[in-house]
Amino acid sequence: MGLLYLAKQDKRRVVSTLEVAKAIDVPAAFLSNMFMELGKVGIIIPYRGTHGGFILSRSPEFITIREVIEATKGPYNLVNCIHGPGCCDRYDSCTIRDVLIKINDQLRDVIDKFSLKDFLDSI
Repeated sequence: MGLLYLAKQDKRRVVSTLEVAKAIDVPAAFLSNMFMELGKVGIIIPYRGTHGGFILSRSPEFITIREVIEATKGPYNLVNCIHGPGCCDRYDSCTIRDVLIKINDQLRDVIDKFSLKDFLDSI
C-alpha cells in the first residue's frame, strides 16, 4: 500500500514516511523498515535530510509484484524443497517434488506478469 501511495504522487515529489504511514494507516516505524528494504534493492529511492522521504525508482509498470515480495520476504518459493538437497528429510524419496517445482515456477511467472500499475488500475 505504501508503494501504491508513492505511485499516485507526482513522480518527482519526495514523500515522507510519516505522510505515507498516516495515509495508509500503518505504524511509521514499520513502514520505515519496509521502505529501507525496498530502497536496498532499488525499488524506491531514499532522500535524507529535513525534506527527506522516498520516491519510486521507476514507473509503476516496471516494478513487478514478485520484485516487491522478494524485497520484503526473500526469494519466493511455494515450498522449501525448491532449495535442493538438505532442506527436507524426504528430499531423496519425495514423489511430488517435481510437480511442486513446476507449480512454483508457474506461480513465479504469474507474479512476474503483474506490476504496481496493475494495482493502481484497479483502485
